[in-house]
Amino acid sequence: MDIRTLCQGIAMPEEMVQKVYGFAADFDFSAVEENLNRMMESTTAADACAWLQVQLGDDPEGVAMLSCQLYCACQIYRRYREMNIPDSVFFDTMGCYTRFVRECCVYKGSCQFDRGWWTWRQISMRLFRLGELEFEQKPNGTVAIHIPSDARFTPALVEKSIAMAKSFIPLVAPQYANADFTCRSWLLSPYLAQLLGDSSNILSFRNRFDIREVEEDDYSFIPWLFQCVPDTPVSAFPERTTLQRKAKEYILSGGKIGIAFGVLK
Repeated sequence: MDIRTLCQGIAMPEEMVQKVYGFAADFDFSAVEENLNRMMESTTAADACAWLQVQLGDDPEGVAMLSCQLYCACQIYRRYREMNIPDSVFFDTMGCYTRFVRECCVYKGSCQFDRGWWTWRQISMRLFRLGELEFEQKPNGTVAIHIPSDARFTPALVEKSIAMAKSFIPLVAPQYANADFTCRSWLLSPYLAQLLGDSSNILSFRNRFDIREVEEDDYSFIPWLFQCVPDTPVSAFPERTTLQRKAKEYILSGGKIGIAFGVLK
């Protein structure tokens, strides 16, 4: 696997592909090899990513970090093959890079990558995308469910994704065979019930969980619900969808959304 093949496989936008090629052509990856190797191990990946950012220095568009992480993804592909993990899972998992670049195009207005602080999970094989959802093996012995922005959220596809995870994860990480599946997301907020109909896919997903905690003053939902930067004034929130319109009106009238944490029933 090389960066060119990987970018093709995950349909990376051509503008970012050219930026990555330009960076990779002049960069000596061996100069940061120690941190790249550590970033591919789940126990050291987070610290290695932080140190790598320091080594890379000024990186306003995130191209340097993206290039290094794509380089790591190419190396990790060997482990996928050794563990007989299908290529479809590899490309679906690494598709996070394309998704995040495209999201930047929407809410920042330019082709950037700003999620390097998160995506060490994918290149350390701690997180996999299986169907519509992502599943992360947490150090506390649980499996966290994440909902990608491009997920098709119908109950049937969610059920299929969870079933895939319950079969897949014990094969690659036997210690998680009996793990609880958890989720911390704005999609679990109890306040959404006031904005959605009974047949809502979001409410169907929420009802799969035993809600243990609600943080009503958490505003991390803004980029996901409204596709804009967190410090955008509420009055400027977009109204492209019915949920956006209802949520904006609800927040302007003093309502809260926040996030919630739950355990899969």
